[in-house]
Amino acid sequence: MCNITVDRNLPKEPDLDFYGALGLFSADGEGHARQRRQLAPAFSERALREQEPLITRYVDRAMSRFSENAEARKPIDLSGWFNYITFDIIGDLMFGHDVFECVEKSRFHPLASELLTRFEILTYAIAIQSIAPWLFSILKSLTPRRIAEKQRAQATSIKAMVNKRLQTPTNRPDFTTLILRSTPKNEPSLLETGEVYPTSAQILLAGSETVATALSGCVSLLLQNPPVMRKLTHEIRTAFSSESEINSSTLPRQKYLLAVLTEAMRLYPPNPNFLRRCTPADGCVILNRFVPGGTAVGVTAFAAYRDSARFRDAGDFVPERWLGGGERYAGDELDGVQHFGVGPLSCIGVNLANLELRMILARLLWRFDVELVPGGGDWFDQKAFVIWFRRPLLVRLVPRDMKTAE
Repeated sequence: MCNITVDRNLPKEPDLDFYGALGLFSADGEGHARQRRQLAPAFSERALREQEPLITRYVDRAMSRFSENAEARKPIDLSGWFNYITFDIIGDLMFGHDVFECVEKSRFHPLASELLTRFEILTYAIAIQSIAPWLFSILKSLTPRRIAEKQRAQATSIKAMVNKRLQTPTNRPDFTTLILRSTPKNEPSLLETGEVYPTSAQILLAGSETVATALSGCVSLLLQNPPVMRKLTHEIRTAFSSESEINSSTLPRQKYLLAVLTEAMRLYPPNPNFLRRCTPADGCVILNRFVPGGTAVGVTAFAAYRDSARFRDAGDFVPERWLGGGERYAGDELDGVQHFGVGPLSCIGVNLANLELRMILARLLWRFDVELVPGGGDWFDQKAFVIWFRRPLLVRLVPRDMKTAE
């Protein structure tokens, strides 16, 4: 859930039309704060310790699938596989069982795939609503019936999954258990208001897509920078005598691993969108230019994090800048890089995201050497529609013992 900030200019109609309530990422003010309070215990460090066996189980399955492909010498699309893992984890945490079976069946669940494809349409909706709200209303009324029915079917599927979990008594440490256990008695719960439905859909995407994107970008950068790949692989393989030692207690000690992930997300922020702000009613001056009041303004992390005035060798992949970096990188404005946001709109799933990022990457490199399959072109040549529309990342995985034998 890296860099999941809330864009208050996202159209709210889909939530209201299909769920009858606003989800966490759509609600404003007290509505957002109340939902966040009720969700917070499900994303706490304590909750994560309880949830870790569930998370590990899906990573175990994925590594087994990777080994099968490696033994058969078949290339795999790591970008897609990262989505399989993260969708399965967040789906189980949200709905109480392996609802998508992406890893088990080595494919996207139709619902997960359809949810991702909606972002391109959403981008145009945001642009039209920002520039000409009157036109947005007209175009909405002209939306083909089949598209509206498809969106309604998706919402119906989400509702059915949530209802099935609510009707299943269990003490397993998933989100629903923890929300039910911790909701204050003096305020309406997500269940009573119906907010649980759009919030579940939003967390499903936020808790999967950005983590998969961060991992994909990180591996691609590692493949383009062999010295960094060798250094990270050496750190992981010397720090752990067995793969089972890689867990939430041991991973935070791996400083270079964290530096690599942080630097990868600086160069390739998982969220290409930006958090908009409105200028004050009287207007304000930005970059020596007066901007009228009520104007939506913002900057993408992609641009800010590659600013050569703030980062030395801004376009280079240099994890060492996060480990002191010596005199060369002493002037880097590292505090300006906030992958998970800050303040009341910061990413609620930061603990879960950090564990998934470190565990999946560490276990991948502990078990395999990763080789890029030629002919894929520039992997970073991508379109962005709220999310990155990633290209396949075709690699060959070579078991480390096989590499040694060769």
